[in-house]
Parts: sequence; C-alpha cells; structure tokens
Amino acid sequence: MRFSRFLGSLVLVAVVTGLPVAGSETGSLIVTARGTGTVVVFLEPAHGERFDTVASDGDVVTRASADASPRVELDQADLTFVPHVLAIEAGTTIDFVNSDDLLHNVHLYRGSNMDTFLNVAMPIKDMTLSYTFNAPLEVVVLCDVHTEMSAYILVLPNRYFAQAAANEEVRIDDIEPGTYVVKLWREGKRKINTKIVEIAAGTNVVNLD
Repeated sequence: MRFSRFLGSLVLVAVVTGLPVAGSETGSLIVTARGTGTVVVFLEPAHGERFDTVASDGDVVTRASADASPRVELDQADLTFVPHVLAIEAGTTIDFVNSDDLLHNVHLYRGSNMDTFLNVAMPIKDMTLSYTFNAPLEVVVLCDVHTEMSAYILVLPNRYFAQAAANEEVRIDDIEPGTYVVKLWREGKRKINTKIVEIAAGTNVVNLD
C-alpha cells in the first residue's frame, strides 16, 4: 500500500509516578532520544484524555471561526508541506496555505488506519483553509496531486509537549508534579518500549533511547 511508508507511531511509553502536590514547584522534563527523524515527546495525566493514533468518534475537525485561537500554519511551498511534523494542543486552529502557483489538495487521514476524514482542493495560489482540531489524534497529511508531499499533525491532549530534530534534547517545562504517561513519537518507527520514572519539582532527566 503506497501510504504505508508515511505511517508514524509511538516509539516509547514511560509511566511517570507521583501524586499532585498542591502549591508545589513545577518540574521540567529533559529527554534524550538518539535516532533518526523528528521526535515529539508529550505527557498525559494518568487519568486524563489520551492521544490516539486513530481517534475517537465525533467531529475531530471543524471549520474554524473567525476568532478561533490559538492558530498555527501548515504551508504548501515548493512542493513541500512546511513544517513536516506539527505538534499542537487539541482546540488549536491550523491555517492550511497554498503558497505554490499549482493545484494542491489537503488530504487528512486518521493515523495508523488511514481513514480519510478531510479532503479538500486548494487550486489557487495563496488560498487558505482553516480548521480547528478538536480531539487528540495522529494525522497523516498527503497531497494526492503530488504524491511525494507528506506531513504529520499530532493533536495532543494538553500543553505538555515538545519536539526536536534527531539527536537533539527535548525539554518540557512548567509541569505540575503528578502521575503522567510519558510518550515519545518518532516518524516511521513501530517499536514500543516502557520505562518507569519519577518526576518531581525541579529538573528531571530521562534517556529514552
């Protein structure tokens, strides 16, 4: 199947232990993850909403209102989606832009099962379409007109996330001490490992090779 090479995955899951402490100082998580490709590290409270590579029922995306915020941009420029990997918090609006003087389209699939949930044409240069992403989800983005174009959107359940290029340090700040699941996503990897760690106020360093 031609889409198989585009599939990303969660490559590591770590359970973070500890109960929330009222009025405590916040913590920082520093993660090192050697390997190829962009990585996204994110936290999920033990009893909170979960990221899903397929996504739940309901409207995962809606047309944005004029005052929707926060907003980020995913451009189609020089036959490339820019950025190639985009991590956002659920409720964020993405402005899809066509900066090429070419016909493009934006074809969005639900994560690993590759079910279409949005497919719109963008035939005009500087055309913009805006959608709000409502649920945690891995999204694969393709242009059917130019099959070499691909991107990923990771819609995450909260603000505790960060991304970095290969072999760079990933840092998440201002974390309330508590019980979390720490996950690391890397494009094209399917291996899942687990590690038990404890995060407290201050700096916490985890190696997620």
